[in-house]
Formats: sequence, structure tokens, C-alpha cells
Amino acid sequence: MHEFLSQILDFIRQNAGWGGPILGVLAFGESLAVFSFFFPATVVLIGSGALVEAGILDFWAVLAWAIPGAILGDAVSYWVGGHFRERVPGLWPFRSRPALLLNGYRFFARFGWLAVFIGRFSGPLRAVVPLVAGMLAMPAGRFQAANIASAIIWVPLLLLPGAVVGGLLQRVETYQVWLALGLIFGGVMLLRWLGRR
Repeated sequence: MHEFLSQILDFIRQNAGWGGPILGVLAFGESLAVFSFFFPATVVLIGSGALVEAGILDFWAVLAWAIPGAILGDAVSYWVGGHFRERVPGLWPFRSRPALLLNGYRFFARFGWLAVFIGRFSGPLRAVVPLVAGMLAMPAGRFQAANIASAIIWVPLLLLPGAVVGGLLQRVETYQVWLALGLIFGGVMLLRWLGRR
């Protein structure tokens, strides 16, 4: 997987004009119910932050593709949930792994419309919360408001660590880069821990 991600980032680096569309497709896949487990958009967007910092990718072009991709992925998931409703538990992978859907139900029951916003920032929840929102007939206006707001924050937030590290690599000594990477990793782990709480 690491080699595959490196190949994607290398391709984007060498073909910067395709960077925005590629990141848009990856953000769409990452936000699409179930398929998000197979799309490496999070890692590629973080890595693309370094390319933005280096001036290889245009920040606004990345946003112009990745944000609509993320919004569309959640919107399609919401539609699928609303269209198939009670049939969803019988579909793959929920048929063999019902806990995935159950966790989405519990999270949605606890946070309501806010679950759509918060779920964007958690991989396992991002894969099911929009689907559950559709299944439970969440009003479309509320869903789209949370969907759009979360995507507008999610994409730049993912670009930030890569941009910071990319900037550090250009300005500091190697040991300082490793220190910064350790601090960023520690911060990400802390945010994940807080998210689970």
C-alpha cells in the first residue's frame, strides 16, 4: 500500500495539472459509503500538502476539486441510504459485519445532524454515517449543510500537516524534521484518542 501511495504522489508531482482532478476523485471515493475503506484519499491529501507548500500544486485548484468530491461522495451515500433503507443491512459488507452499521446508528442517535459533520473526520464513521442519515430520512437541507461545512474544513485540515512538514523540510536540519514529525504524529494520535472519547 505504501508503494501504491508513493506512486500516486509521484504521478501528481510529475503531472501537477492532474493533481486537482485526482484528489477530487479520491476525496469522492473516501467519502462514499463502504468504498471509503479502499480509497487512500486521506494519506494522499496529507502528502499533497507538501506539494502545495513546494509550489507544485495550486492550493485553490486542490480545494476546487477535493471539496466538491468529498461533498458528492457523502451526498451519494445519503441518497443510497434513503433509496435502499431497510435493504442496506442485507448488503455487503453489512450482512457479514453488522457492527459497522450499528456503530453508525449509535453515533447518529447520539449526535443527530452533528454526526454528519463530526463523522467526516473519522474514517470508520465517514464510511457509514451519511448512509445511516439517508436510511433514517434526515432532512436533506440539514444533511447538506453539515456535509458541505465539514468538507470545507476537512480538505484544508488534511493538507495542513503535509504543508507544515514540507515547509520544515525546506528550512531546517534533519533532526528538527524528525522532532516535528514526532510532534505532529503525537498530535494526530491525541486527536484520534479525543475523537473516540
